[in-house]
Amino acid sequence: MKKNQATICWGTSYFRSVIHAEFYYKPQFGAASREIVSEKLKSGEIHVGYPPLKEGETCHLIDNGTRWAVRAPR
Repeated sequence: MKKNQATICWGTSYFRSVIHAEFYYKPQFGAASREIVSEKLKSGEIHVGYPPLKEGETCHLIDNGTRWAVRAPR
């Protein structure tokens, strides 16, 4: 990617681990975050692992290193 080329970036529903997902949701759900994360994983609302990428896309961690964001050239 050229240095001055514009990019677009978006957060994903992919987390580094279950523990990272629980940490991400803890401010919102407190002690219930473990149960909430379990439900979200079962329903497919969130995922654990590296997100699928298309050609030219890269990813990086956001939200205190808890989840992945994708960056792509415009």
